[in-house]
Amino acid sequence: MIEPSWGYLKRLTTKKGSLKTGKEAAEKWTKAWKELEQTRIQAWIERIMNHIPEIIRLKAGNNYREGRQQQEKEEQQEEQEEWQEEQQQQRRGQRQQGQRQQRRGQQQWQQEQGEQQKEQQQEEQQQQEEQQQQEREQQRGQRQQRRGQQQRQQEQGEQQEEQQQQERQQQRGQRQRRGQQQQQQQQQKQGEQQQEERQQQEEQQQQQREQQQRQQEQGEQQEEQQQGEQQQRGQRQQRQEQRQQRQQRQEQQQRQQQQGEQQEEQKRLEEQEEQQQQRQGQRQQQEEQRQQRREQRQQQKEQQQQQQRKKQQWQQREWQQQQE
Repeated sequence: MIEPSWGYLKRLTTKKGSLKTGKEAAEKWTKAWKELEQTRIQAWIERIMNHIPEIIRLKAGNNYREGRQQQEKEEQQEEQEEWQEEQQQQRRGQRQQGQRQQRRGQQQWQQEQGEQQKEQQQEEQQQQEEQQQQEREQQRGQRQQRRGQQQRQQEQGEQQEEQQQQERQQQRGQRQRRGQQQQQQQQQKQGEQQQEERQQQEEQQQQQREQQQRQQEQGEQQEEQQQGEQQQRGQRQQRQEQRQQRQQRQEQQQRQQQQGEQQEEQKRLEEQEEQQQQRQGQRQQQEEQRQQRREQRQQQKEQQQQQQRKKQQWQQREWQQQQE
């Protein structure tokens, strides 16, 4: 009674795979024992009636064939059919698993390709942005050069205008001096004519007067010369002071411009350094993300391989147990 039931229960409990724990085995064995069919138990009992005369004939020997022949054949056929069905199910399950794994591998490959394309697009965008920034910087440098040239041209134009104004002022001063000299000459001629007339009329009286007048004229001329020299000196000093003031203003403007340009260059250099640092940080982050993804993929592949190995081992064990 125990031997046939034990083999049947073993096949029934291990049909869907080998048992992993003792608790699970006890639960399944008790459940299968309770669910045994009465017809099967009766068939096992009927076998005993055939075994008794064989045991007596063999004097308590155990070299007889057990079981009912027809029932045993039917049971063997059923067992073979069940075993064939189990193998077919296992093959189907293996095929389905292989198809699923292929699909998963294709999906993963497609995802990897999509990620690579995205990464390539991001790199291309970054390169385009860098090129645009370089072009902008070049344009800024060209604009600055143009501004500097314009400023230099303006300064040169102002200097030329100042020189022209100075030349005009000099010409005006020369003209005024010539006019004064001509007026003086005319006055002198008129005075000489008057003196000659008076000398003819009253030579003696006129000689004295002429002496006095000559003395007065000489004093006046000296005074006029002194006044003209003083005026010229004052004008020269004013011109020199104006020139010095203009030069100081120009130097201050140049210094301010140079300081502004230096500050702008420093700001630009700082901005460029910050941008380069940001780009380097972004690239490092991207590389770290890529490495993490690669590691995750490798881990997933290793896990899948381990799972496949475990499944193969369990299948081999089940197949060995079934053969036993």
